[in-house]
Amino acid sequence: DIFLFQYYSAGIRFIDAITMTNTMIMEDKLVIPIRKTSDFISAPFHFPMMNVLKEYFPDQYHRAMGDVKLGTVILDARSIQQLFRLDGIDFVSMNYEQLTGVIKQVTTSYQSEAELTHYLQDIQNRLEDQIIRYFFKLVKELPAQFLFPMLDYIDFKNSLETGKDFTQEQEYSIHLARTRHNSALKRVSETMGISALTGHVPRHT
Repeated sequence: DIFLFQYYSAGIRFIDAITMTNTMIMEDKLVIPIRKTSDFISAPFHFPMMNVLKEYFPDQYHRAMGDVKLGTVILDARSIQQLFRLDGIDFVSMNYEQLTGVIKQVTTSYQSEAELTHYLQDIQNRLEDQIIRYFFKLVKELPAQFLFPMLDYIDFKNSLETGKDFTQEQEYSIHLARTRHNSALKRVSETMGISALTGHVPRHT
């Protein structure tokens, strides 16, 4: 999960991924402090980020997927016109799962309707944008915590809130976490029969 999140966040470093907190969530992006350079990186929300985090924030995931309806998405006139071509469907109260079902049905039944499929996929992208914004909003409202539970937030709370360098004990905890992470990635790559993976590989993606 961390490996994938590094990839979806423009290849951030492992240390920045595991020390990422929900306080770094903004309206439409993550603003992540880079420990090595003291700079910040802005990582726009990307729908697969939510799928990586859903096991750690299941309540927020299910609320976002269920509560956000297509009726809340601002669509252009041409997209609305395309929706009206599908009779008997209540798009206003439709959630993401229902929309993907309609798209699958249209793709199968209306193979010659490339324009309709194109507009539906664009509408799906717009709905995804609304969902992930809502998901991260719900996560941000939680008490301050790491997005990934690889470290204990309480052990790092003071350094994170004051912007101080990590202590030797904190650095050692990060070292142990990195060792476990790389061992797990090694097992994954051996099982898949691919070149060895490490926590640094997403830096090159």
